[in-house]
Amino acid sequence: MTEDRRIQEASLESLQQRVKVLFDLKKYDLLIDIAKMALGMDLNDPFTLYYLGRTHHRLERYPEALEISGRLLAMDPNDPNYHSLRAGVLESLEKYEEAIAHYEKAIELNPQNERYYSGIAHNASLLAEPKFQEKVVPMMRKAIELGPNDALNHGFFAILLMNRGLYTEARKEFEIAIELAPNDSINHSSYGNFLYYAGELEEAKTYTMQALEINPMDPTAETNLSLLKQAERDPQHYVAHRMETYSGIIQFHPRHDEPYRQLVKLQLEINEKAQARKVLRAFAKARPDAVDEEFRQLMAKAGVAIPSKTRRIQMWAALMLLIVAAVFYFVFKR
Repeated sequence: MTEDRRIQEASLESLQQRVKVLFDLKKYDLLIDIAKMALGMDLNDPFTLYYLGRTHHRLERYPEALEISGRLLAMDPNDPNYHSLRAGVLESLEKYEEAIAHYEKAIELNPQNERYYSGIAHNASLLAEPKFQEKVVPMMRKAIELGPNDALNHGFFAILLMNRGLYTEARKEFEIAIELAPNDSINHSSYGNFLYYAGELEEAKTYTMQALEINPMDPTAETNLSLLKQAERDPQHYVAHRMETYSGIIQFHPRHDEPYRQLVKLQLEINEKAQARKVLRAFAKARPDAVDEEFRQLMAKAGVAIPSKTRRIQMWAALMLLIVAAVFYFVFKR
């Protein structure tokens, strides 16, 4: 190796280090200038290209970021970071299916990075098809398993669970997220929103005010305040709002039992027994395996007759005997 070559490589390495430091400091304009100098020495330097691509993505220069991610993958299609970079850009361009495909390839190459799993979950949550929706919760559970101390993942997972009517698990995830990041206003305001729909208005107000102390411009907290004031002024509207929310979740996630429970409790509170009976029958049809003692009590309050497990077995046995008897009757009659 010649002396000039050694000097050039040392200079390139120095520029690479500066690029990394500037990226961490979020000094993107200066980073781009330094990156141009590095690429002047080596047009295909993957290190510089990678951070330049991430910089363009953060600056919302999506065509440039997409072009760089394509160059990187052409150089090395087996680098999970390059697939992750391209997936992030595609997500920003609302090409969610393509983004999922690149995250899946990244997982194939490195199954221990939680960001790839949360990336799939986020993109899948934005697609309506069941095959994508089914990926959301298991992908986030895997991300949490690999990164249990990531407050952002816990907070995002809590919101996903809340929107699917998985309230018990959502509450737990919100509490973990707040414990891990007590100065994050988003987790506080999102939990306040959760508590509003859960009917816990005082707690909802507490977390909303905490969010505003952290960030007076938190948009979710501002929305919460408006909802809380409306609930105080018009309790009937508040109940109707909650019932509408539970009904919407049931429509999209009919196999999750908690929205049914909450909706029926509200219907019984305002003496809408006929509507409660319809909801209970729909749940018993969708999830007969999940009709537990609490549901039986709700059914009794609503006036829905539901046989015990033993009684149902007896009824099925009697029906089978009738069918067998009918078969024998027609066989022997012929």
